[in-house]
Amino acid sequence: MLDGAMPVVPNLFIPVVDVRDVASAHVMAMTNPAAAGERFLLSNGPALSLKEIGAIIRAALGDAAKRVPTRALPDFVVRIAARFNAEMRPFVADLGYAKKTSNDKARRVLGWTPREPREAIVTAATSLVGRG
Repeated sequence: MLDGAMPVVPNLFIPVVDVRDVASAHVMAMTNPAAAGERFLLSNGPALSLKEIGAIIRAALGDAAKRVPTRALPDFVVRIAARFNAEMRPFVADLGYAKKTSNDKARRVLGWTPREPREAIVTAATSLVGRG
């Protein structure tokens, strides 16, 4: 998204979690006996559309994100393109569908508190811009 290789984004939704929060949850799970044999979902809040993620990046990074797309490709265009482009086919089933996840179990059992999705997105984008 940052380099402008995608001028528009498909209408896809992504559950967001900061990689630092994933790491801390792993450590907490390894050191908490109540976590033995358990699985934890870590995404924080509702899934965000790629369009929303692009808007967050643009708002936070300004000129460094001027090529980030903030427009969504209509679903029917993606469906048609998927007939001819095998790389697009896996996305068709998820168009417009925001996965519903809950990290309540991780919060309750591990005492884990994640960062807000916006912070995770901005921090990741800032890191990528800093690395060129």
